[in-house]
Amino acid sequence: LAGNISGLAMKPEVFDSEPGGFRENLLQIYEHMRRDDIFATYAVVPPPGARNKEYYQSAGVAQPACRVTGEDDKGVILNGMKFLATGAAYAHEVLVGNIMPLEPDQKKESITCVIPLNLEGLTLWSRPPLNRMDTNPFDNPLTTKFDESDCMLTFNDVHVPWEKIIVHDNAPLSRNIYTQTPSHVMANHQCNVRFHSKMRFLVGLASLITKVTGARDIPAVRETLAKLAAMEAGYGAMIDGQLYRYHEVDNGYVLFNRRALYAALHWAMENHSHLMDTVRELLGGGPFQFPASIDVMKDPYLKEMFENYWSTGDYGAKERMKFFKLAWDLVGSDHASRATSYEKFYVGPAHAVRNYNFVNAPWEELHGIAEGLMDTYDIPSDEMLLNDGGT
Repeated sequence: LAGNISGLAMKPEVFDSEPGGFRENLLQIYEHMRRDDIFATYAVVPPPGARNKEYYQSAGVAQPACRVTGEDDKGVILNGMKFLATGAAYAHEVLVGNIMPLEPDQKKESITCVIPLNLEGLTLWSRPPLNRMDTNPFDNPLTTKFDESDCMLTFNDVHVPWEKIIVHDNAPLSRNIYTQTPSHVMANHQCNVRFHSKMRFLVGLASLITKVTGARDIPAVRETLAKLAAMEAGYGAMIDGQLYRYHEVDNGYVLFNRRALYAALHWAMENHSHLMDTVRELLGGGPFQFPASIDVMKDPYLKEMFENYWSTGDYGAKERMKFFKLAWDLVGSDHASRATSYEKFYVGPAHAVRNYNFVNAPWEELHGIAEGLMDTYDIPSDEMLLNDGGT
């Protein structure tokens, strides 16, 4: 979210381009978040039911999408629902907005604001936590460190002050603020860097696992590790390309290369499951060959038995279990399953990610390469054909 707000503040004149934009509010929110070190999240997707507005109109029931239902001198009243605020249970504030285009008649749903998460009438509906009170960090090291929580937000007569609003009553603008400013690029470059950090961890862990299993020097295993290493290096180069092929944009700023960024997003979406499957294959049945919990080490009798039977020549039982528990939390646990869905959909459905690549491709330039070659030849004359035949 910090990238989103920073990107909006890099081109605040977009908020002056049409009625309904609040430039000064945006800049004050940016300064507040920067100065006060605000941890914020966002909820920018309508609930699935909101996409069938004809049903609600015909049935005479309330529309579930978050929308403005009233105004007064101090602000607006919000009712409805927004998806999906990752980390909201730990956040100070949330950006409520629209990453999906709205129809012109949906201007009341165009409300875009940055609000504290403790406003009266605002409730968080969270999925079950994966990091529960009894979760052991040895058995679930990633779960205990990185379970973010995901929340749906519901609004029941929530009063939002005017100074917290950055778009109101302008359906196109509520979506365009992300694409006509550096906002979307700024936010998703961070996602690329995060994914690369995850890849480096994954490749290192995969190599260590093969050392623990004694399989690292098998030619087929070395080949698999080499492929992982090449993929990690290639993805890192895609991020470097975003930096070295930066764009000069408005107001004296520079911006990560859009095309390289969206290509990296697509690569991560397409390859994450393959990376997880590769590590799973290297693990084999190892994760299922250990006791349910490291708590066996607390009982002297069980500890002695565990250390005697589960140790190998180079690695003790506890050390081996630590490797396999960590790897399973990466590829097979509930936390791993949530991460797999996240990597597939956090930017949007696959067709949306591919569309970002389509609209940012330099089609005229690419067409020109092919057309330029075709311009160098034509239907040969009879004389040319005769000469060619003579040779």
